[in-house]
Amino acid sequence: MRKFELARSYLRDKTVGMFRHELFSLYSLERPWRNNKVNESCIPEGVYLVKRDTTGRWQWFAVQDVEGRTAIEIHQGNKAVNSEGCILLACGTNHNYDLTNSENGMIKLLEYAGNEDFLLTIRAANKNDFQV
Repeated sequence: MRKFELARSYLRDKTVGMFRHELFSLYSLERPWRNNKVNESCIPEGVYLVKRDTTGRWQWFAVQDVEGRTAIEIHQGNKAVNSEGCILLACGTNHNYDLTNSENGMIKLLEYAGNEDFLLTIRAANKNDFQV
């Protein structure tokens, strides 16, 4: 089973990060940390099983067993307000940390992960996580 890591930094109005597996990486964007409040917060740090989603709202990937939460998905979007607690991914980011080229980011993840389940470890970022 593949293992991905999401290293993220918590800003006042959003949570930004890098979603990685070996040489593969995408930018991430989520809602700010609001104590895991439904539809308003990013999910807690931890290790999660992620499954290919063919029935959800976005039909990309679904994060399993998030305590106190349901329907957490990994999908496309450009701003934190495009998420109701889900993880947004993209190939690029702008000076405001909003995402760019999100649909291509999701296509890249689908090509790389395929229909296989994977593990996602979410943790706080350190200074080396954002070096190119």
